[in-house]
Amino acid sequence: MSTPLLIAASVIIPLVWGWGTYLVFAWLWPPTPPREDVDNRDQPRPPGPPFDYQI
Repeated sequence: MSTPLLIAASVIIPLVWGWGTYLVFAWLWPPTPPREDVDNRDQPRPPGPPFDYQI
């Protein structure tokens, strides 16, 4: 096998492999948009710094 063909195969085959596995996973588990109103535990934080630095 010639060297340019070997280099081309070593570049193209992993790209096709990764793209194919990405398509299979996207087909099996389609990305779901994040649901906003499911988690009611997130309370709005009061304004100010996230920590109270007074000791």
